[in-house]
Amino acid sequence: MPDGRLLNRDDLDAAFPDNPVRIDHVSMHGAVMNSLALKKYGISAATKTPAGGVIVRKPGTNEPWGLIMEMAFLPVMEQQEPMTPDQEIEWTRAGQRLYAEAGITTAHEGATHLAALRTIRRATDAGANVIDVVAYPFVTDLENILAEFPVSGWGKYDRHFKIGGVKITIDGSPQGRTAAFTTPYLTGGPGGEKNWKGELAAPQEVINQGLKKVYGLGVPVLFHANGDAAIDALIAAHEFAAADDLTKHRNVTAIHAQFTRKDQIPKYVRYKIRPSFYTLHTYYFADTHIRNRGREQAMYISPMRDAIDAGLHPTNHTDFVVAPLDQMFMLWSAVNRISRGGEPIGPDQRVTPLEGLKAMTIWAAEQYDEQGQKGTLAPGKLADLVVLPGPGDLQGRDVHLHAPVSRRRPRSPGQLDSFSSAGHRARGQSHSRSVPSACDGSLDRLRSPEGVRAAARDRRARGESPLD
Repeated sequence: MPDGRLLNRDDLDAAFPDNPVRIDHVSMHGAVMNSLALKKYGISAATKTPAGGVIVRKPGTNEPWGLIMEMAFLPVMEQQEPMTPDQEIEWTRAGQRLYAEAGITTAHEGATHLAALRTIRRATDAGANVIDVVAYPFVTDLENILAEFPVSGWGKYDRHFKIGGVKITIDGSPQGRTAAFTTPYLTGGPGGEKNWKGELAAPQEVINQGLKKVYGLGVPVLFHANGDAAIDALIAAHEFAAADDLTKHRNVTAIHAQFTRKDQIPKYVRYKIRPSFYTLHTYYFADTHIRNRGREQAMYISPMRDAIDAGLHPTNHTDFVVAPLDQMFMLWSAVNRISRGGEPIGPDQRVTPLEGLKAMTIWAAEQYDEQGQKGTLAPGKLADLVVLPGPGDLQGRDVHLHAPVSRRRPRSPGQLDSFSSAGHRARGQSHSRSVPSACDGSLDRLRSPEGVRAAARDRRARGESPLD
């Protein structure tokens, strides 16, 4: 709230006394609810806070005060309001058009429960898919999903939809102060907890067994891990589940991996764990991370430079709706690492424009095991293209993507030096049309923070939402 206090149940009750109201946090890791919403979802003074969850209580009582997060929020997320058959088709197309308009032709849904998977399948059967969609069933719903969607059918597109692997979430949001760290937050916990380090979403042994099961299925796995303690837990789980061969390629991706420590990068390399970084945080949330975690740790978020130098192929993402679907701005953030206030955030971790493109394109295709058909333009591959304005228009960074999606396969011999581009969905990764290499040199002009501010002013003048 403007005065720095938490939005709470009483605020919402005063404004909305007659209807259940839920205000979701942009991170999608929690929500604030009024009394009728808390009742609707069965949350009361008698509700125990689950391991890895947060239920903020009204001071001096055990009454829930509105804010719930992480594992306490998960059952609420699972209870999505039903859509009509027409809405399933209409909203699927509308949502996917947002990605197509941003130049994205492959998106992933990275925490899919059975009900959502059924919805996606019905929309697929109705021919609603505009882009390629990859779903990653959430590990907590895995048994139910396997009974209905056997693993023998995974990994293959059917009318632009496939199941790509399994999602395991082991901590929360650093800006929401629920990511798991080895040292305390400087600002305490979301409910005022002291000496708060965040918590793992589940005990280490549960994480170990979950990963062992996924490895046994022989499918890719995405690990949501933000804090350094969560990354330690990921590494420990791999050492348990892959004890027979620690260095075998299993297509493991650490989603976000924001607060990776320097000493964890060699483990990524040895165990073939791919970090999917989130460089947009250097712009949108850098000030929050400095307050919560301190300057030294905040400056090392999403250490893409060190990862590339170590031989890794990291990817990059937007995590829409947490950050806007804006591929060029995501690229700018990887190249520049400048906060909203204009402060460089870990300039030693900046990458070149070409490396930033690879993290959105070639390496994103590897993450989906689709490098044989996407990621570069070559005979036999899908020619997903985006048309950019001339190089001179890139200086202000306010680049608009044009041209419809093209899914034609190049016929001419020889590989074309272009790349298929990528983003990130609300809970997962995505990749988009290609950015022609003719623009590579001019992308150095993206290094101007003045250009970004000018773009924001232009957006305001056009009545659009400014980036800052």
